[in-house]
Amino acid sequence: MRRERAGDTSATFDFVIENGLVVDGAGTPEKRADVGIAGTRIVAIGDLKVAEAARRLDATGCIVAPGFIDIHNHSDLVLLADGRAESMVRQGVTTQVTGNCGLTPAPVHDAIRDDPKKTMVDPTYGSWRWNSFGREYVAKYDKLCQPRLRHALPAPPRCAPPPAIA
Repeated sequence: MRRERAGDTSATFDFVIENGLVVDGAGTPEKRADVGIAGTRIVAIGDLKVAEAARRLDATGCIVAPGFIDIHNHSDLVLLADGRAESMVRQGVTTQVTGNCGLTPAPVHDAIRDDPKKTMVDPTYGSWRWNSFGREYVAKYDKLCQPRLRHALPAPPRCAPPPAIA
């Protein structure tokens, strides 16, 4: 990734997020900057006001940060019912770790299937017709969710300044 100098017009971007407060996750102080994206990669951070871009998003009043990793959530079944993960995407979560709290829908077998279903099931979550984690549950997840997630992610969320606290 290159850092742009003020007035550098040599780059052309597919997308520029401008006027945001960039927090890069590396421990460096936050800073006002623009973020240039080409394809699926961030390729420049800096002053990109005069750079060419197919699309621009004004992030004034917003924090611009890399995707967050949610290490404890209960999306295991929710993603099967609605694979768009909209609530996570809106919060900037791009990676989820599931099944790590003892309430996981897979692996399971017939002798215990009813116990976790009593705790976790909503009728929209599906049939629980899997036994293994990788071969069956993940295969069902990949079939139902991944195409929708990939489709949902490229469109950036709209960001509005937070309301004033009285």
